[in-house]
Amino acid sequence: PPNNLIDFWHNFKFISSFSKLLISSILNSDVVTNTSLIFSILIPTPVSSTLIIRRHTSYLTIDSIDNSIKPENLLGRGGEASVYKLEDTDYCVRIPIDAPDDYKKSIRSELTDFEKVNHGVAKLGEKTIIMKRIDGYSMFPRKDTGVTRAMVHSMIDDMPSSAYRNVIMQIANAREKGAYFDSSGANVIVNPVNKTMTVIDFTACEECANSRILKSLFITLGMNDGILTKTQQKDRANKILSAVIDDFLPGKKPFMRISDYSFSDFIYAVRNQGLISKAYGDVFINSLNELKELKYMSTRGVRDCENQMIFLVKKVKSLTRQLLT
Repeated sequence: PPNNLIDFWHNFKFISSFSKLLISSILNSDVVTNTSLIFSILIPTPVSSTLIIRRHTSYLTIDSIDNSIKPENLLGRGGEASVYKLEDTDYCVRIPIDAPDDYKKSIRSELTDFEKVNHGVAKLGEKTIIMKRIDGYSMFPRKDTGVTRAMVHSMIDDMPSSAYRNVIMQIANAREKGAYFDSSGANVIVNPVNKTMTVIDFTACEECANSRILKSLFITLGMNDGILTKTQQKDRANKILSAVIDDFLPGKKPFMRISDYSFSDFIYAVRNQGLISKAYGDVFINSLNELKELKYMSTRGVRDCENQMIFLVKKVKSLTRQLLT
């Protein structure tokens, strides 16, 4: 009947308006401490449920963190902290060794840029970080996974050049925020399903890290430690160089400072592994350094160097195909 429909419509409008008002009041109140996650809301609540991370229908509380801290959920342990998988979530928790009960004190959702670079999404106490869990295997997999180092290297063999580029970009972006890659294979997670590589556990100690991004990645993935063949080493050097060389074409905007493309150090590292001769190494270095100079000029508006840039990029690609495959 028409009256019932009118009543239904008025009731619907009331409920809809009330819901919007309620959600708005919650989001604008002091109750919510972090809304940076698209699907997550962090809310302090009494007693043991100090933190709730709501992701669709998943809730994370202090109790659930307690229940997750057990040997079977251990993802890794370093000199400063242990990391545990948080059950039934996409997250993990970094528990500091010197303050294992830190997370029970209070909630602090103010993450520093350094903590965000290290995949942090929330902070508890002073040192406990809730992080996005990165699935995959490091180059030093735990024995209980059944995965060996040789198997991880095989996974890396299948990685496209785009995976290397993403890692290089991640390292470069992290450095802008005061976080540095320390060239440890334990800190690169390889996902064979998604064909991705992700750096974890950046360090705040600049002196502890290798400032040469391309060289540090080659040292991590391509150094001969008795497992890799020359072919595998060449393939990794090839993909690292191929991941960045197109940045030096006319009109392309490099994703990091031109000085950060430390080609000389990279080629020296490749040459020191016996992958190319000194003569060919010098050709590489001279061509790449000339490319950097031309790129500097092009950023200052010089246009008559563009043809030479195109020629040198083609030359480097040709050398790469001949010598690093």
